[in-house]
Amino acid sequence: MLKAQNDPIPEVKQLTNAVLNAKRKLNGPPLLTTTDLNERLEASFVELTSETEPHKVVCPVYDTESSDRLFAFFTTRHLLSNLSSVGANTLQTDGTYKLTYKGNILITLAVNDKARRLHPVGVAIIGKKEDAIVYEHAVAAIATSLQKAGLPDYDPDAVMSDGDPAITAAVAISFSNARRLTCYYHLKKQVLKRMGSKKVPKNRRNAILDEIKSLQLSCSDPIFSSAARQLLQRWKQLGLKMFARYFKKVWIKGPLRYWYEGAALGTVSTNNGLESLHGRIKRFGTLRKKMAIGSFIKEMDRLIEEWSRASETHTFQSVPSRTIPLEVKAFHWSEDAFNKDFVAPQLRTGTYFVPGSFANEMSFKSYGRCDLKRRFKTFGHFVVWSKSYYRVFCSSENLLLCTCASSAKRFICKHSIAIERMKFDIDVSLKAKALPIDFRSKRGRPKFVSDALSID
Repeated sequence: MLKAQNDPIPEVKQLTNAVLNAKRKLNGPPLLTTTDLNERLEASFVELTSETEPHKVVCPVYDTESSDRLFAFFTTRHLLSNLSSVGANTLQTDGTYKLTYKGNILITLAVNDKARRLHPVGVAIIGKKEDAIVYEHAVAAIATSLQKAGLPDYDPDAVMSDGDPAITAAVAISFSNARRLTCYYHLKKQVLKRMGSKKVPKNRRNAILDEIKSLQLSCSDPIFSSAARQLLQRWKQLGLKMFARYFKKVWIKGPLRYWYEGAALGTVSTNNGLESLHGRIKRFGTLRKKMAIGSFIKEMDRLIEEWSRASETHTFQSVPSRTIPLEVKAFHWSEDAFNKDFVAPQLRTGTYFVPGSFANEMSFKSYGRCDLKRRFKTFGHFVVWSKSYYRVFCSSENLLLCTCASSAKRFICKHSIAIERMKFDIDVSLKAKALPIDFRSKRGRPKFVSDALSID
């Protein structure tokens, strides 16, 4: 093309210099020393106060004295304000790598709302070493930032992460009263890795994962302990003593034992939201390429402002969302004669039991006896018990929660909506009442969007 226009063709060196000059104009001069980084942070970010613009990215806490102990925390006042929302009681944190040439690690911190939407709180760029001290600094940075922004202190009920011992140690020091929740999918990943060395036959591995999945739905600490005891005994009887010892030491008695739903009912049980956030940072931020630290800080400035503005558009939801398919199920469930007769005598109490999918395999009397004593004859007995009946109760946030699998995942289910309708006269929509019990939402775009895109 240049030849056709008789323009001179630039040499490789000229093109390289042009790209470098463009990057320099965009990102500023290269950061050669920690002093350069300190000056860049001071010049690029305003001081955080109660009057700071809500979506203005700030760096209220940083330490650039040593490249190995580098720490810089970035956030906005709006992102910090989500920590004051009702239901923001579980802090999620994790680290991600391969972002900068120097091997700096990015620590992300976030909370989930009741609509299962992730709300980032802030990020910390650190050196190459990810240890307990770094995570303690990250927690302290949140506290300092809240104080500077004039926002209430934050003391979570639980902290969710993977099995990193550094996070475990930091949680024990920084939030002594908080439970250290373990991401369920990280547990599955680690268990799969150890099955070979613990001599688990390949034809038994899927069955073991299914049993762990059933155990994960334990609705309380005593129930989990009792069911786990029966499961370990079952594995020993099948000749899996080495695997049973490993699982008991790490996942039943160790510091990573809070991976089941009953450890914190009504909150997230996986770190999938943060994993997805890390993927978006690499896909849309760094374009899956390593960056210079100065360029990366500028890119995070852009991304954090985007997150902050998006969080204002999609506000923190303290109440789980009702959907039409869920309301349809709840309406027909509450109109069923058997369910009505079963629930009616309980409406004067504050805790309700509802029949589950295995109700025909266990009487309610037997269920109540096991629920009271927290003892099971076998692990199979526990599985039947856990699906025979479910408990619907009011949480500390004044939300109706259920011990069924759907409520554990979505924080709402047909049972809780049905109890709201039968006890509190909070009815479902007229549309839900008019739809059949087998109604399913159609996949694809809503009808009004389809019409807009249609061609006459």
